Amino acid sequence: MTADGGAHAPSERDRAIGARMAAESVQLDWLSAWPRVVRARADLLDAIATLSRTQAAWRSHDAEWSIEQVIRHAQNSSRDVLRVIEALAAGHPAARRTRPGELPEEAPESFDVLRHEFLAHAVHFAALPGRLPATANETLTAAHARFGELNCRAWFLFQRVHDGDHTQQIARIRATAGFPAA
Repeated sequence: MTADGGAHAPSERDRAIGARMAAESVQLDWLSAWPRVVRARADLLDAIATLSRTQAAWRSHDAEWSIEQVIRHAQNSSRDVLRVIEALAAGHPAARRTRPGELPEEAPESFDVLRHEFLAHAVHFAALPGRLPATANETLTAAHARFGELNCRAWFLFQRVHDGDHTQQIARIRATAGFPAA
């Protein structure tokens, strides 16, 4: 995001990822795409499975998000992506409510509650292919700020990319000097 809240112009990497998601959305049916998406979510869940409240709340001096903020963002974004997928699949226009890189507001619940809520949402998200209409609309698209126009299946595949990016972000945070031992 730019300082004024606007999105950066898509990079060459972003355009390549968007093209790959669009191509995979044509090549893969929902059930073939499912393990890829769910595996990425499982990796993200594994990255936070044993964290203490102190570890989840820790932030380095370079203003990187805490792991708790990463998970709040991932959960908010995933709920938004799910809404977009379901709308597009039903043939309704949809736009995201969250913006890429948007920092979530703090919530009062503990990290253990957040982790449990994120796991429950992950189960709900993973069941998506079984809830879709038998003939999901795959021609209607919605714009992603970095990856361009995506149909409902490409948005589903986007979640894999998003979760993978945040799994890597958590690994970087955990590898930062000063990260608490417990």
